[in-house]
Amino acid sequence: MDIKELAEKIQQGDEEAFKQLFDAYFGKIYGFLLTILGNSAEAEDVTSITFIYVWDNRGKLRKPELLVSWLYQIAKHRAFDRRRKIIREAAMALDGLEETVSDGAEALEVNVDRYYSSRFTSSLLSGLTDDERAILHLRYSEDLSFEEIAARVDASSVAVRVRVHRIIKKLQKEMANDMESEDKTFLSQTIL
Repeated sequence: MDIKELAEKIQQGDEEAFKQLFDAYFGKIYGFLLTILGNSAEAEDVTSITFIYVWDNRGKLRKPELLVSWLYQIAKHRAFDRRRKIIREAAMALDGLEETVSDGAEALEVNVDRYYSSRFTSSLLSGLTDDERAILHLRYSEDLSFEEIAARVDASSVAVRVRVHRIIKKLQKEMANDMESEDKTFLSQTIL
């Protein structure tokens, strides 16, 4: 069954067709949201909310052939809503280093390295907008073509290709700045 036919059945209230959509896209939407939200529990909650919204608002889908794009747009908007709510309620607390450290010198070294690698990656990605992280997720985690990403984010494939290139350049520049900053810090500490 093609996506347009599936969408039309969902619009008519066919629960089996909706189950097919859910089974086919739950993991993809979850991964997409995990990239935006950075928290598996939040991503799972928002994934569920997304599918509930799709079912409850199935009559609002104007172009059945765009069901997947609609699904991703809803997921993205629900994720942004959740992030705004989290920010309003409280500042996110960083997990302390002590939680990652276990007994033993070797384990300590491995855990410290893992902790700082994870913080570095998180720090780099935090410098990106939600849309930029979402596009990187679609390109590199879901391995979608520029055309497929374009369909999901409602842009031309050329625009998506340019955005991916700019995002990568932005990350490279940020990495170079971080490395330069670390070198200057090391040198100033060595000289003193």
